Amino acid sequence: MRLCDDCIKVLSDDLSQEAIDLLSKVALFNKLSERELVRKLSLNHNHIKKLVYELEAKHFLNSKQHGRTNVYLLTENGTRSLKFEEEEMNDSSQSDFKLK
Repeated sequence: MRLCDDCIKVLSDDLSQEAIDLLSKVALFNKLSERELVRKLSLNHNHIKKLVYELEAKHFLNSKQHGRTNVYLLTENGTRSLKFEEEEMNDSSQSDFKLK
């Protein structure tokens, strides 16, 4: 399901930094299993499951069965969410630079 830009920004606003980090890792490696996420983010399985559930509910992450393992993939909405997050970071760093 494709969401509008404003909807993605609203949904992204209440994401924790850990959820954003999870999205970034999946974007970086294209697809990751839960075990790989635990290793790369240094979080326990239960915490990863909560983050994955939150991101899947917001349509930022999809899971697919790969053998006996669930593999997590970024959706188009997740990619756009990361793009907006990056733009916000750039805007805030540029405004900080102008103030100095």
